[in-house]
Amino acid sequence: SSPVLNWYGAYFTPQRFTGGLDTWFRKVETSEKGSRAEVQIGGEKGDFTTLLYVSGSGKWQALYNNIPVPCAMGVEGCLEITLPKGSEGIVEIKAL
Repeated sequence: SSPVLNWYGAYFTPQRFTGGLDTWFRKVETSEKGSRAEVQIGGEKGDFTTLLYVSGSGKWQALYNNIPVPCAMGVEGCLEITLPKGSEGIVEIKAL
């Protein structure tokens, strides 16, 4: 049952960041107006990884080191954020 519970948590637990095995979350701060996480992402430069963040309803923007980054909403209320591998910095989610 662990895979099912982990999948559910990644897409439906409010204010939750989820990354793959290439992502290390050093510090996470969340609130209803947005969240931020210090991350280190392994892998080869030039490749990309996806982080999930359960934002809930509304319009949101994702920033990585203060630069807007692509994000989509595949499942309602869950942002899919594309970030470069081989990098580290701060991911911020802000309400628009």
